[in-house]
Amino acid sequence: MTESLTAIIGLAAIVLIATGLGDLIGRGDRLRWNSASERFVFASAFGLGAVAYTVLFLGLIGQLRPLPIACVIALAAIIAHKRVEWFVRAGLSGMIGSASLWRQPKFVLLAISLIAISVFTLISALAPPNANDWDGLAYHLAMPKLFLEAHRIYHIDFSSHSNFPFTMEMLYTIGLAFGKVGLARAFNWWTAVLCCLGVYWLGRRHLGNTGRLAAIIFVGMPIVGWEATISYVDIGAAMFALMAAYAILNFMETGERSWLLRSAVFVGLSAGVKMTSLILIALFSVWTLIEIFVRLRRFGGALLWAVGYGITALLVASPWYIKTIIYTGNPVFPFFYSIFGGRGWNAQLAEIYRVSQMHFGIGTDFISLLKIPYALAFRPDRFYDVPSIMVSIGVVLICVIPIAFRLRYADKPAYPRLVAISMVQILIWCFMTQQSRYLMPALAILSAVAAYAVIHLSTTNMLRIVLIAVAVLQFTAAATLYGFGAFINAPPVFGLESRDKYLNRALDIYPAVKEANELPKNSKIVLFGDTRGFYLNREYLWGDASHNDLIPFARLGSPKDLAHALRKMRVTHVLINFKYLGKAAWEPNQPSALVRGAVDEGYFAPIYTESSRSIGLYKIKP
Repeated sequence: MTESLTAIIGLAAIVLIATGLGDLIGRGDRLRWNSASERFVFASAFGLGAVAYTVLFLGLIGQLRPLPIACVIALAAIIAHKRVEWFVRAGLSGMIGSASLWRQPKFVLLAISLIAISVFTLISALAPPNANDWDGLAYHLAMPKLFLEAHRIYHIDFSSHSNFPFTMEMLYTIGLAFGKVGLARAFNWWTAVLCCLGVYWLGRRHLGNTGRLAAIIFVGMPIVGWEATISYVDIGAAMFALMAAYAILNFMETGERSWLLRSAVFVGLSAGVKMTSLILIALFSVWTLIEIFVRLRRFGGALLWAVGYGITALLVASPWYIKTIIYTGNPVFPFFYSIFGGRGWNAQLAEIYRVSQMHFGIGTDFISLLKIPYALAFRPDRFYDVPSIMVSIGVVLICVIPIAFRLRYADKPAYPRLVAISMVQILIWCFMTQQSRYLMPALAILSAVAAYAVIHLSTTNMLRIVLIAVAVLQFTAAATLYGFGAFINAPPVFGLESRDKYLNRALDIYPAVKEANELPKNSKIVLFGDTRGFYLNREYLWGDASHNDLIPFARLGSPKDLAHALRKMRVTHVLINFKYLGKAAWEPNQPSALVRGAVDEGYFAPIYTESSRSIGLYKIKP
């Protein structure tokens, strides 16, 4: 319980400091706002990006330690203390000024529901990461942990994923630096909160005061609540992308071109979170070109602004891609190997990775594209690694499709623009990799779009009431799911269950990892069939042939050769998850056969195996 309270207090303090810093850097006092809350959302998003890049700088100069990180945060507090004080006063004044709203039953019901959902998802976020957080345990949390152990950011050769943009991971690094994995995961939860607030204010300011329904639709998508409770980065990318779109709309409304600069910074931050947001830089640059041309009626001037927008965004994102070029020779490693190449990669690995990415979804033929909205709602298993209702988008967006394209009846200029930008995102997504969580930036925008369509484009009052009822029902169902998840994850958060006991039941690989942590300090472990090394306190690497070329499988003719090759790499032990070893359609057969053969022929001697024998820890015999 004490650790959870410490994480909450730490999150609140860092967020408040980051908000003050973001408002100072973004010069929030020089802009027109509808309220202090709207200003807070922009400032907090801006500040989190600034803090993350500061941690990146510490990592690059070899000062990734708790003391330098604490000093940086303290310095930010000193620099931005006046802005922090302003937001505190504004928050208190807002609470007093909104007292009358609490006499409105609809407002009270919505406020209590949103607060309850925030609490439910925060409880799950504060719990130790478990089996639901695969990528978090594999690299979103695991790589920052390795960076902290080395006190610097360096090239991790066994994981191509470590070369992805890591802006959100830098925030996770803050929590891990102080030994608070709950604090690390809470940063992602906070980006979900900011995304919800951004959807609300975008709907309220630019789409006919539809903010409340927009927030209900957004939070009611199960995938949003699930993302808020784990250590992934999709919702962080969506939050920055949403703020970038919001800033362009503010430019349309006010004519203040400084909004375009802020938008470029935000979309650059989104590309610094996730590589797929590089596409958004191009899309938003074109959007800027169109808006400036409509305003100036001069193509040359508009093109200059659009180019400047794109360059600014790329400069913001560039530290991650420059780092990756230095480490691998490929700015978007491991993608586009046929164009850029990449050290530590080869054509076979590139093809395996391409096939694994294209495995998701239902296809790209015309009929399949028409079915995608239905499949995203009712067949979410096709768009994620494992079947789960929590990666569904729900039914609201599907129900709104028949009226969403009644563009000639829309009286808000922001509406057709948001429809267009989200449709282009979805179309590109269809031909990249159809993973539902990659749609998060579009889903955030579509929540506001759907709210406007329901309220202003419904053909009859009865249809409007029915669609609002569907949104509320989905919101209620999602809240129930989030509450159930909180109930399951609450024991370790409230100190009712030890961390070890919780993980023993919530993470299949954990008992074997505990055994591995008892091995001699100089042990080196290779993981086969699993990549979740976060809880390992010994040196390790990923061993599957689909992740790297460190183990020369093509030159190995027998299990004995595999054992000999691993010993040459100083590997002393093997941790195998047989549930996933060689089970994927794109996994080559020979490597997994060699691993199983080494177990069967005794070259890997068992130290620990589960009763089901699905997970085991082995010592490599000399």
